Amino acid sequence: LICNNNDLVTLNVANGNNTNFNNFSATNNPNLNCIQVDDTDYSTENWIAVDETANFSEDCSDTTPPTVITQNITLSLDENGEASLTPEEIDNGSSDDNEITSLTLDITNFSCENIGENTVTLIAEDANGNTANATATVSVEDTTAPIADEATLETITAQCEVNEEEITTPSATDNCSAVSVSHDVVFPITENTTITWTYEDESGNTSIQTQEVSIEDTTAPIADEATLETINAQCEITEAEITTPSATDNCSAVSVSH
Repeated sequence: LICNNNDLVTLNVANGNNTNFNNFSATNNPNLNCIQVDDTDYSTENWIAVDETANFSEDCSDTTPPTVITQNITLSLDENGEASLTPEEIDNGSSDDNEITSLTLDITNFSCENIGENTVTLIAEDANGNTANATATVSVEDTTAPIADEATLETITAQCEVNEEEITTPSATDNCSAVSVSHDVVFPITENTTITWTYEDESGNTSIQTQEVSIEDTTAPIADEATLETINAQCEITEAEITTPSATDNCSAVSVSH
C-alpha cells in the first residue's frame, strides 16, 4: 500500500490482514496524524516509511487528549553546579483513553543560574497524536559546601605573637558562588592556638578547616650593659647598696635574680 503526497488527516487500513502487506508507505502527508491499523506494535515495528507526525492506532476516532497530572520536585545541584530532570520525575499519573506514547519536558537541564523556583511544562501525546500539557514547579537548590583549595594548612610559628595581617587567609572553591572566609580567634595570638576557618557560599553551605599556631619564645633576654662595673667595699656590702642590672627581652618583661 502506497499513500504518499496527500492531504489526508486520517487513514484507515485496518482490515484484519495487515501482516500480509508486502509494502507500506505513507509519506509527505503533512496533515496525517493517525493511521488506523490492526496491531499498533506490528505496524510500528515493520512499517517505517511514515511521517514523524503520523501515529499508528487501533482507533483513529479518538480525539480526546491525554489527562496530564504533574508533581512539584526539588533538585539538588551536583559538585559541578548541574542537575537534570526526566519527564517521568514530573509525571504524577497522567493517563489517556487509549495510550500515552510520549512524555516530554520543555526544560530538562538546570544550573546555578536556576537556583530557586522554575516552571516546567510536561507534554503528553497519545497514540492518535492528541496532546495536552500541564506545568510543575522545580525548586533548584545548592546543597554542596565549598571545598578548601589546600588540603592541609601549614602550622604558623612565631616567637612572641601573631597579628592578623601576618596571616595569609586561606581560600576555598564552590560549585556555584563566591566564598566568604571567617575565623574564630582574637588577634594578636600570644599562645598556642588552633584557628578554625569557616568557608561559606551564597547558599549558606559551610565547611571548616583548622590551622595550628605555635608560639615559642626561644630567645634569651639580652643584658642592657655588656659589662658590669666591679663593686668595691672596705668591709662588707649590703643588697641595698647594689644597683640591680637590667635586661631586655624580645617578648616579655624580664625578672632579675642573683
